[in-house]
Amino acid sequence: MTEAFIKFPKALMAAAHYISLATGEEVQFTPSNKMLWLTIKDRYDFFTSLGNEWFDNHDDIAKLSGSTVSTVKRFLAELTKHGYLRTSKKKVGGCAFSNKYIIVQDLVLPSTGKPRATPASPVALSQPKPTLAYSADDDDTPVWDWDTPAAA
Repeated sequence: MTEAFIKFPKALMAAAHYISLATGEEVQFTPSNKMLWLTIKDRYDFFTSLGNEWFDNHDDIAKLSGSTVSTVKRFLAELTKHGYLRTSKKKVGGCAFSNKYIIVQDLVLPSTGKPRATPASPVALSQPKPTLAYSADDDDTPVWDWDTPAAA
């Protein structure tokens, strides 16, 4: 039996904030939200690698991440508000609906663990975009390699 695991990149582990794509401000990144992000990203990558859309319910995400359903709902709403997640509802029979999620982009982390004095402009955040690199040593397991602009 093989054990399933999710890699926890060091940059993500050390991050106290992530950058909002909508406003350019730094958003607090709690340890529980980091676990949720890893779970959400893993589920999204799994389903899309099979050529499927990602439909999941809040209970399953909560169980997989060790969170509560209310924490899951709050974080999904936060990701949507800050431009990282698109959510839509799909009718699945009768009057029941299922949530469809699309991760727009990987999280953009600040270059240091310290909050900025002023928010960055969203235009400045569009260049350069973070890249998802793959390491041959890791059997095509994604490793996050963030391109950060050099300090002026």
